[in-house]
Amino acid sequence: MAKKIAYKLEGRKKTSEAFSFLAKIVEVNYGPSKKKILANPSPNRPLIIEDVEEALKLIQVQDKLENTAIKSLLEAALKTKSETGGGLSTTIILAQVIFEEGLKQIALGTDSIQLKKELDSQVLRIEKKLKELAIPVKTKEDALKIAKTVSKNNKKVTSLISQAIDLVGEKGLISVEKTNNCDSTVFLKEGFYLPRGYLSPYFITDPKMMLSILETPRVFITDKKLTTAQEIVAILKLLPKKESSLFIVAAGLEKEALETVVLNNVKREFNICAIKTLQEKELLLDLATFSGSTICSSEAGDSLDKLDEKHLGRVKHIQVMSDRTMIIGENEPEKKSFMRKVALIKIGGKTQFEITNEKILIEKALKAIYVAQQDGMVSGGGNGFIQALNSLERTSCALNVLQKALQRPSEIISKLVRESKNPYLDDVFDPVNMSVKALQNAVSIASLLLSAEVIVI
Repeated sequence: MAKKIAYKLEGRKKTSEAFSFLAKIVEVNYGPSKKKILANPSPNRPLIIEDVEEALKLIQVQDKLENTAIKSLLEAALKTKSETGGGLSTTIILAQVIFEEGLKQIALGTDSIQLKKELDSQVLRIEKKLKELAIPVKTKEDALKIAKTVSKNNKKVTSLISQAIDLVGEKGLISVEKTNNCDSTVFLKEGFYLPRGYLSPYFITDPKMMLSILETPRVFITDKKLTTAQEIVAILKLLPKKESSLFIVAAGLEKEALETVVLNNVKREFNICAIKTLQEKELLLDLATFSGSTICSSEAGDSLDKLDEKHLGRVKHIQVMSDRTMIIGENEPEKKSFMRKVALIKIGGKTQFEITNEKILIEKALKAIYVAQQDGMVSGGGNGFIQALNSLERTSCALNVLQKALQRPSEIISKLVRESKNPYLDDVFDPVNMSVKALQNAVSIASLLLSAEVIVI
């Protein structure tokens, strides 16, 4: 098959066009802007899209070089969002300016590899400054500031999160699901929290929020490592044909076992998610009690080739993230010591579009609140970046590049606020780690493509 080869001048020109193309799209919907995007993913099926991520995923241009650059930048932006709950548009905006200003430095004689080193060094300075500026997120009011920013001051979203926090506290467990009712409600449920995330991103069922969601799954728990395909098959054989999902807690999944589970998920035969066994034996026993399962235990001399249905439990709902798991049970167990209260937000609305959009906003806001509770928050609207500018080393060749890039989010938002007469910049905050990850990923992809001497498509 013939390959297209672009050397640095042509490659950089196409990359510049691709980055500018994406930046113009996200600027429309950036910050306080609630403008919609019209897309036509298939003939005679135009869509009005509110979530810019959905619009970006539909982009496919004819030029292969531009398309490669678009996909590369989008991948970096999606990484920011999956890690922090937001920052997708900020990553794109920063990367576009860094690439443009980087080209100017290279034209003046700066070596692209040296520029990359200087950018990486300066990012560390900015990261340190942002974390020094961070304000701890401790109260309900702090959490709602993040929810307000992420949801673009959506009062319904903020109100539902506020009700949920009232039920379970600032660091309580909150789950979200759709309902066919017109009204949205918040319930208090019994739940179980595990400080473990999925063993593989192939277990993700909701790519938008990077979650694995299992409805009424069977639960299998063992303190052993699963090493072979036969062991996975033995567990699957326990499942009646009507069952569609399985949650595995094991000491680990070796390559063959993991490949078997991944292949199963790709084929969609069952929806399986696995996490690593907890070190706390008491907590593992609590989970078995909660789910109604029997642990396949080394201490008890249990064998993975002699399993029966008693080893399978069941719960109502499981939501697995990269670093934690939340479980809601079917019945309220007798033992209470290991339980955590869960606020269940049921999203209703007049249309599926409305319900889906509000569910996405609440999930984004909850993820951002969680991230902010770990490392704090900084002034939003691009102000955090402006405040971090004085940490830059004045003699660095990356100075002008990052000065222009860090000012750009604030410039765009200020313009949108003036146009809409929206007092958005009042009391707006971002998780500090969202700002840090957006800058890190923007610098990473922009400097990588600036240093590319040849692009082969």
